[in-house]
Amino acid sequence: RLHIEFLIAKPGGNSGVYLQNRHEIQVLDGDKTTHGLAAIINESESPYHAYHGLGNWNSYDITFRAARFKDGKRVEKARVTMYFNGQKVHTEFEANQVWGGANSGIDGDNDGGKGITDTPGGLKLQCEGHDVRYRNTWIKELNLEQPVTDFNEPTVTEAAIPKTETVQHLFNEKDLSGWQGDPSRWSVVQGMIRGANEDKVTSSTYLFTDKKFRNFRLLLEVKQTMSDRHSTMHSAVAALGQQFTDDGKNQFGFKGPLLMFCHDWGIWDAHRRNRVVPGAAGGELEKKGEWNQIEILVNGDRIRMATNGKEVFDFTDKPEMLQACAIGLQLHSNDQPQEYHFRNLLLTENPEMDLVTVHK
Repeated sequence: RLHIEFLIAKPGGNSGVYLQNRHEIQVLDGDKTTHGLAAIINESESPYHAYHGLGNWNSYDITFRAARFKDGKRVEKARVTMYFNGQKVHTEFEANQVWGGANSGIDGDNDGGKGITDTPGGLKLQCEGHDVRYRNTWIKELNLEQPVTDFNEPTVTEAAIPKTETVQHLFNEKDLSGWQGDPSRWSVVQGMIRGANEDKVTSSTYLFTDKKFRNFRLLLEVKQTMSDRHSTMHSAVAALGQQFTDDGKNQFGFKGPLLMFCHDWGIWDAHRRNRVVPGAAGGELEKKGEWNQIEILVNGDRIRMATNGKEVFDFTDKPEMLQACAIGLQLHSNDQPQEYHFRNLLLTENPEMDLVTVHK
């Protein structure tokens, strides 16, 4: 079991994490191919979508089981399960060979890297002459008799949630089970929820949870696609209001509090009072076009939001304006294309009073 953190300082920065001094997990900025970042090099796809970007710390959490042999012949291939920045990206992947020749590690020059032998090896970090930095690295030896490496790894954020709260994973990273919305707008891509449009969105449409919530802590990560052709219109979490049929026969409409993020922040009371809370610090804290951590905490009539470790607002509403309802992710009405990705959606009910992502 391996945990390792790395930072790529400059564009194109290249290094590598070699398991058993054989099987390379690529560290390479800018490459999304099978030779690219976080790929089991030349064998798996690159889960580049999970990358935190240049100048930011990234983490690999890996369970590795070495190949098994009988009478000197390999009978079971090496197996890898890996999380990249808290997102599971490889599950029970069988690594075939060593790539890159004799200088790439044990067995690199044996039958073109295909001649894997029963020779132990350690962890190796590759130097390609680039500014790539490592920290917080640890290894724990495991006894894996069966060919199973799959494991569940709580994110750093999940680990910070009080033990008195029961965590619900709202998204299974595979499909939209537990959600309902317009399938032409909402989908699952590479373990993320994607909300997007190319044509006109007549009225804001939402992806709603099947279950209703009243007092809750919600944690999620969101990234807005930014380009010359994409709108900068905000998104939001819809909560504590009411689902209804909006203009254009949109059965996934919403009236009530919109807890906004990305290019506009605060609370907009949709189809009722309009803006009730300004965005304040949200715009200053936002990482435009990158992943942003959002925490929403509802205790009774008090609603708080934090992003990227800082509180954005603390607002107490009138009790008659709030009710239990499904939680929704917003795709705003718009004439222009929009695209949002969401991941790591965690929720607890009847939470304690502290924001767990705010750095005190």
